[in-house]
Amino acid sequence: PSSLMEGAIFGMLQTLDPYSQYFPPQEYKKFNEATQGEFGGLGIRINLARPDAIWLPGWLSVVEPIKNTPSTRCKAVLDGKEYVGLQPDDRIVKIGPESTRAMSQDQAVDKLKGPPGTTVTIQIARRLPEGNAVLLDFTIERGLISVPPIEDDDIKMIDDDLGYIWLKDFTSHAHEAMEAAIKNLKGQGMKGLIFDLRDNTGGLLPVAIEICEMFVKRGEVVLYVDSRNDRDDETYYSREDPLTDIPLAVLVNNNSASASEIVAGCIQDHDRGLIVGPEPGVNTYGKGSVQTVIKMEDGSGLKLTTALWFTPSRQKIHKNGITPNAWSDVNWEYWLNLRQADKVGYLKPKMLRSQHTQEPDGKNTDVTVEELLGKPSKEDQTKDLYDKQLFLAAQLLHAKLSDQEAGAAAATADAKSGAKK
Repeated sequence: PSSLMEGAIFGMLQTLDPYSQYFPPQEYKKFNEATQGEFGGLGIRINLARPDAIWLPGWLSVVEPIKNTPSTRCKAVLDGKEYVGLQPDDRIVKIGPESTRAMSQDQAVDKLKGPPGTTVTIQIARRLPEGNAVLLDFTIERGLISVPPIEDDDIKMIDDDLGYIWLKDFTSHAHEAMEAAIKNLKGQGMKGLIFDLRDNTGGLLPVAIEICEMFVKRGEVVLYVDSRNDRDDETYYSREDPLTDIPLAVLVNNNSASASEIVAGCIQDHDRGLIVGPEPGVNTYGKGSVQTVIKMEDGSGLKLTTALWFTPSRQKIHKNGITPNAWSDVNWEYWLNLRQADKVGYLKPKMLRSQHTQEPDGKNTDVTVEELLGKPSKEDQTKDLYDKQLFLAAQLLHAKLSDQEAGAAAATADAKSGAKK
């Protein structure tokens, strides 16, 4: 279409909802690349800050800078001080010269991506530990980003009985990575699984359905889709036998969105596991609308909101989110500190029975500047941090396993007693 026609299309879609969008041909190509898990960009996962966020609600927010990508290597200088890397909860307030105030998430992604080797300048609003906020300008060279849905460090046994998997997104190969991770942990004797969906902002619907099928029985409802046109309403059922029937706990927070909410809602409604939230009153994000992408003849694309998602018990996800079964006491500040200290999934030694050690090997390192000045090091400042939400989930699963063991022992005793009569 001509630039005039494109402008008219953009204007009409803005009157619908934040998720409907027009993609010119080049941007439509980028959109497809993102869902495949490999593209040219910065290496960040972003979302729109929730309307109830404690600062700058509704602005583009960095959910996670992906390790070993341009987003963790970039630098900014302000008043002679150097800042290295983007951080969770940073707000992207400008991309190039353009404010992001009225920019949708997809529009921002389109502007941030580009051929590897090209650069983009973004302005970040960041809250500092002292409480004040700064604006930082980062000029970042784009790289080829290959996004692993599960990193190797995020598949582990936390003790002799419990496995842990942190799934970062629902890109095209996430279900394969999830299946391999479950089989890996089952081979290590896993009896219960803690499935982490915190900060997972979603992805592809078919992948979410395939992951649901790993946990619920064949023939069970996974999801209802309530379309604008009643004739297009759909019900998705599990088409496979489950991969495992072991007890399950799912970790969520207010950045768990879209496909994450489909999986959490399905597991909760079928009583397949407990949903564990960060702190009382915090639900998941509440992004439960369906966008249909239509490819146009000229290579452009039109993404329109056409339906809403409902869980198997007919819970409306959109704007409501999933309400957890239990909560820890992890407020937003604690979660950010945990992420920045790289202690998500970390428990202190001996917190659990038969716990597998997570302490780093001691290293013969040089004296630090902090030690010379008598200041607390970064390690000292974060030494008391541990993943409280994970710990609660582990306690709940151990209680479930104990109940199962007691039930099995009672059944065995009853059988022996009956045989003697």
